[in-house]
Amino acid sequence: MKPYKHWTNNELKYRLIQTVFRVSKDNDFAELWVDLIHEAFKSNEWEIKSQYDGCTLVQDHLHPCPACFVHDYMCQTGRGGIMCDRIFKHCMKNEGMKKWRINVRWFAVRCYFICFSFWKFVHLRELKKPSKSMVEINKYITK
Repeated sequence: MKPYKHWTNNELKYRLIQTVFRVSKDNDFAELWVDLIHEAFKSNEWEIKSQYDGCTLVQDHLHPCPACFVHDYMCQTGRGGIMCDRIFKHCMKNEGMKKWRINVRWFAVRCYFICFSFWKFVHLRELKKPSKSMVEINKYITK
């Protein structure tokens, strides 16, 4: 299901950024998060309309969900993995999601990556290095 298929990319981008600044508990992290959203919209490595599906398998915590958006971007472009899932977990935390829900979703994406996504990208030889925005966010999270 593609819940945002009738939105323009500009509408989606505006709502994602607006949501980040409305809900984020850390303004410095929010700036880095928005940089990653901008990167996702500039990327020609994925098709937002067909590859972003909101929160996969569960109801979106927020509409649209910025954490799920950046996670889909990183995974769909071959940048999934530990750093991607760490960023996803920190984004959910900044959205104010309950800790138990964060842990369940984080565990689910880790399992999916290890069991399916990693092997797909290894087989195709398309596993990519983290982007500059991902590295910056990761530095901020792990400092």
